[in-house]
Amino acid sequence: MVETYLKSAKRLDGKPLSQQSRRTRLTQFKMFFKWCMSPKRKWITENPCDGLSFTVDRGEVQTLANENIARLLDAAWNDTDTCRRRFCGRDYALPGIVLSLFAGLRPWSEAAKMYWEDIDWNLINPNRSLTIKVHKSKTRFHYAELHPTGIEWLKLCAKKKGPIKTHENALERVREKVGLGPGNWASIRPRPGECGACPLVWCSSTRAARCA
Repeated sequence: MVETYLKSAKRLDGKPLSQQSRRTRLTQFKMFFKWCMSPKRKWITENPCDGLSFTVDRGEVQTLANENIARLLDAAWNDTDTCRRRFCGRDYALPGIVLSLFAGLRPWSEAAKMYWEDIDWNLINPNRSLTIKVHKSKTRFHYAELHPTGIEWLKLCAKKKGPIKTHENALERVREKVGLGPGNWASIRPRPGECGACPLVWCSSTRAARCA
């Protein structure tokens, strides 16, 4: 029953769930049924989720040119529609995109676990990058450098406190707006030498990134 549901479940917009979403829901189901099996309850004797698993296919890495990165950022910034329970791209996609492209963070295991309080805007390096503390777990962390252009983008959508939220629906909607289509965000990377050695340049007059 659980396996059938996970394979046929759809998002609010009618599209099938991604493998990552299926795996997340499976984990939640396992925890619930384990709770039902506890000695205090004993409502069930077996966990129906035992033996079930969903793997996430990374797929082929898709590299982006500076022009496409600029379009992706602009699409996320301009996606502000919150009607019908939609998660707007400016709040739920842009921060994760910026941290992934300009600091090299993994979107789900690193960027999505950060809090705005983790960012000290005063830790500017001589090369004008920003040092940010990235938590791997409660006791493990490492440091990453956010490129100057990424700093300006992140300031546009920054909050005073709380988690830096990333939502799968918002990410996929922004991708589709620039013609990338749905897929695993982890498979998108800048082309070698771009967004790094030869990055986008921030244009303060238009509050946007343009190609160097």
